[in-house]
Amino acid sequence: TLLREIKLATERNKAPSLFALESQLLNQSNLIPNRSEISPWYHKNTLKELTALFNYIEQIDNELTKDILRLIFISILMTSSGHKGGRPYTYYADNVRPKVPLEKNAFKLFHQRLKRFLSESEKRMPLEPFKGSWKVENADARNFSKQLIGPVDLIITSPPYVGVTDYNTGFRLAHLWYEWEISLDNLKKDEIGARWRRKQKNLSSQYLHDMQVCFANMTKCLKNGKY
Repeated sequence: TLLREIKLATERNKAPSLFALESQLLNQSNLIPNRSEISPWYHKNTLKELTALFNYIEQIDNELTKDILRLIFISILMTSSGHKGGRPYTYYADNVRPKVPLEKNAFKLFHQRLKRFLSESEKRMPLEPFKGSWKVENADARNFSKQLIGPVDLIITSPPYVGVTDYNTGFRLAHLWYEWEISLDNLKKDEIGARWRRKQKNLSSQYLHDMQVCFANMTKCLKNGKY
């Protein structure tokens, strides 16, 4: 049902362009949050295409469909920026804007990611509907407890590196487009082992302390004999 909804939402309007959008959407370039901060990152034509995609996605009624298309939109924000391809996260984390933004085809990039998502999803769709339940908690592993997340069977984690990558500010562009409730400055402040702290003398010892607290809290949440 979800895949059908996404296909309908993205194929409803047939147009000559690779990604089918009403032509008038390209004229809605004013409907964009943080315009003054976002504009320097993109070629003017790319920005028009991104704005059209952004507004198109936001008017979709089905919330689950909208969220998936938002994720696909976020996945092209760095690729469609005016930088040459292959720029690392540090360019975005350190707010390094392109001097002369290169033009990218945002419609094409979005269409490619959408096609890939639909193809992979169709391959992996279960024969029977999933009948389980899940809960998502956004929390700091240094502060969470068994009472918050309950006892668990398995924890899979990708711990942060020390002084290598700023995960939060690396997604600067997504924060500019979506203006999430928690500000980027607050997220940056709480990040474990963040690259922006790399010149602090106590970086390594603070990182090790934070990780010890995280692992201790995670261990308390595990059921006996689990991993």
